[in-house]
Formats: sequence, C-alpha cells, structure tokens
Amino acid sequence: MRRAAPANWPCLPNRNRRRFHTAWVISALPEKKPDKIWAADLHLTPDGKFLYASERGTSTIAVFRVDPADGTLALIEHTATEQQPRGFAIDPTGRYLLAVGQLSDSMTSYAIDPASGKLTKLKQYPMGKNPNWVEIVNLP
Repeated sequence: MRRAAPANWPCLPNRNRRRFHTAWVISALPEKKPDKIWAADLHLTPDGKFLYASERGTSTIAVFRVDPADGTLALIEHTATEQQPRGFAIDPTGRYLLAVGQLSDSMTSYAIDPASGKLTKLKQYPMGKNPNWVEIVNLP
C-alpha cells in the first residue's frame, strides 16, 4: 500500500496512475530548528526565478533559486523578518517583498536583488494589531 505524500510536500502528477508523487523535499528551516515548525506562506517572483517561504517558528523568510530547466530549488539564504510572519507579498515587478508579523504588529519592506534573490531590508512600518495578510494593488 502506498501512502500519499504530506500535503505540504511538493508533488507532481503521475500521469499513468493519475495520482501525485513526491518530486523533491527541501526544508525552509534555518539550522536552528524551532520547537514548533509553523510554515505560513509561499510566493514566486513574477519571472519564476525565486521562491520565498515564511516560517513563523523562526521568524524567517527562506529564499530559494528555482532551476529553470527542471524547477528544483536551491536554498540561497534565510532572512530574519517580523515576529511570527504570517503573510507576505511580492509586488508585480518582482522588485519588492512586503512581510507582516502577527506578533510584531508591523510590516517590513524589502528590496529583492534581481540577480541573487537576496532580500535587503528597506523600512519597517507600524500596522494594526495582528496583521496576517498582505495584498499589493496597482491603482490607475
């Protein structure tokens, strides 16, 4: 009997059996593991070159490079961010990432390096209590 991969593992369809199989497993956790593993959000840059994953237990955002040939991921860095990051968003140009922290009640803006994907902190902004979602809207 085969078991399905956990819901949080990247999976690809198996065309013959019309089921999913695990394509690969990669951790978004830094070396020092938290007591509670608590992932929150995933986003790709618009060009598909970089993937970002927030982890609430370590208050970090993991940065991955996406291989254009096969889609595999390579860890670039872990960036410390807001306390207990819940939501974040990447702007439509792929140049900026905005992250909010449920326990910090603030948002930090980051510049995304277009060559490496690394994040550079720009500014922190106060928010209301318990921010947990970010949406970037283009206005006319």
